[in-house]
Amino acid sequence: MSGFRTNLGRVFLVLALILGIGAPAFAQGSIFTTLSGTVVDSDGLAIPGASVKVKNNATGQEIDLVSGGDGGFTAPNIASGSYSVIVELAGFRTTTIEKISIAAGIPTAVKVTMQVGTIAENVTVVGESATVVQSQSPAISTNLTGQQITSLPLTSRNALDSLTSLAGFNTSGTARNSTVSGLPRSAINITLDGMSVQDNYLKTTDGYFARLSPLLDSVEEVTVTTAGNTGDATGQGAVEIRFVTKAGTNQWVGTAYEYFRHDALNANTWFRNRDLPPDPETGKAPKNQLRQYTTGFAQGGPIKQNKAFFFFNYEEQRSPSSSTLQRVILTPAAASGIFSYGTGGALQQNLLQIAANNGQLATIDPTVAKVLANIQSATSQSGGVTPLNNPLVQQYSWSMPTKNFNPSPTMRLDYEISRNHRLNGSFNYRHINSTPDTTNNAQLPFPNSLQTGSQQSTRWTTSESLRSTFGDNMFNEFRVGGSGGATLFSPEYETGMWSDTNGYRLNFNGACCGTGAQLTNWSLGAGQSSREASTKVVENTTTWLKGNHNVQFGAVMVQADVWLANQTLVPTAEFDLLPTEAADAIFNATSLPGASATDITQAKRLYAMLTGRITRLTGDARINAAGDAYNLLGKSRAEGRMREFNIFMSDSWRVNPSLTVSAGLR
Repeated sequence: MSGFRTNLGRVFLVLALILGIGAPAFAQGSIFTTLSGTVVDSDGLAIPGASVKVKNNATGQEIDLVSGGDGGFTAPNIASGSYSVIVELAGFRTTTIEKISIAAGIPTAVKVTMQVGTIAENVTVVGESATVVQSQSPAISTNLTGQQITSLPLTSRNALDSLTSLAGFNTSGTARNSTVSGLPRSAINITLDGMSVQDNYLKTTDGYFARLSPLLDSVEEVTVTTAGNTGDATGQGAVEIRFVTKAGTNQWVGTAYEYFRHDALNANTWFRNRDLPPDPETGKAPKNQLRQYTTGFAQGGPIKQNKAFFFFNYEEQRSPSSSTLQRVILTPAAASGIFSYGTGGALQQNLLQIAANNGQLATIDPTVAKVLANIQSATSQSGGVTPLNNPLVQQYSWSMPTKNFNPSPTMRLDYEISRNHRLNGSFNYRHINSTPDTTNNAQLPFPNSLQTGSQQSTRWTTSESLRSTFGDNMFNEFRVGGSGGATLFSPEYETGMWSDTNGYRLNFNGACCGTGAQLTNWSLGAGQSSREASTKVVENTTTWLKGNHNVQFGAVMVQADVWLANQTLVPTAEFDLLPTEAADAIFNATSLPGASATDITQAKRLYAMLTGRITRLTGDARINAAGDAYNLLGKSRAEGRMREFNIFMSDSWRVNPSLTVSAGLR
């Protein structure tokens, strides 16, 4: 499974003629962008040599630039946020454009018009559509701020759920099933602070899913690019979804919150009213328990004014609830060997009596009898039983308690080493404790069953970057990071859970009772598994401003690792009658008058199950770690690794203030 892939031979050439300022390229998943501009006089003529200061309004960090011969300036590798541009030149009034909103990954340009006067005189303009434009990139992007996301009426704390109403998104069922622009799910790339947070093992079929989903109160913003990405930003997917963690500022800002959901505020469902008996105390069918408590707090602020900043968010989700489970069980008559068939089950025959009359086994297997008795006992403990169309089976509905506890700390640090070097890093962690694992149907089959499993997972992502300025025209961003964390499915499973069936899993489901009426097994699974898909990224992007050329070049290394561990703990017993057995011939149109061929087949399988006639035992023999032997019901571990190396280069050439030519090679 290991492999090596190089993209040196993959060429991506973009040629765009755009009115305005050209868009430079950025490394895959970068959360930084560019603020460009042109300084002109009141007649629209370019003003070279003007002093330009780009200031982050939240942190006070500044970048000093000088407008070029065509009046242009560029501030690359800046973080998202609110900025001001201050322009000074002798003979002109000082001009300030305030509140320029910079979104992650979306280049922005401004036009600064200076008026004749003295430097002491000031002209202040608030950033608006007339002065701030985003026509530098052919990409079709949408940006949502954290405030916009939290204002949406969502039932979850997953920020991904806020995007499904955007243009191009197609959602069938839950948000996790979403596709974008008709593309396959594997075309979606979801990053948090530049690092992938997807389950890359399942990306082909489960692309709109983040193992570490961004939480609402820790997200600064998200940028979604659905089409028109340039060569620098398509290495991991045609659809880029970039989340950015909140950052601290010069102001102390904190929040504390509690989100509360409770079934007392809900009406009961029509199906529960139909399927469950009334509660003796209330006279009504019990509601499905739905309780969700989300508690958290966040704090951000300066470690040192204008120098170092932090942001921390802690959130935990607790969901002591219940889920309604519907099981298919034999009727008491069928469990005793009475086979009902025909319209409404009007015809009946005793299968055990037919067997006895023909000298065949005519008693129910003790282990099978014990399991069937346990199932019938469960129906008297809780829930309710309703008839189904098939006269051999009934539907048993009951509620099982569930609980989830998911603590999630988030941390981000930003530090200005000097005016030319800025360091930032973030760390996100999530622990998943889902008991039982409802996502993978690991609930108890019946109230008195032994087999139930949880899902346990620790998930993390980290991203660190260093942005540097060398001289007046060279800028660099170096980033390292990774994501990972193992997921354990039903780690509680052990062979003792099948002690009541003598160490075997009995497959009633495959034995009875026809399409749409398959029995629910006494144990739903027979094994446990775990896996981890981790990613490591090292990338570097250099920007070189040379005259009217904005040249960028860089390299990216991505290492994706995966391991999978599986073990089948007990063999599964399959029930049926073989055509060569004498008992197979005794069930026919004579012994079952009026029965169809399908009825006769079901009678044979019900008889085989009741009398414990096993046609096969299934299990796994897995090769050992040394690769020299197979172990029956042993553990397996598979590992894989892929390394990908990319280099890219692009140039945005400003031919004149109204025409830019961009070309790139990846």
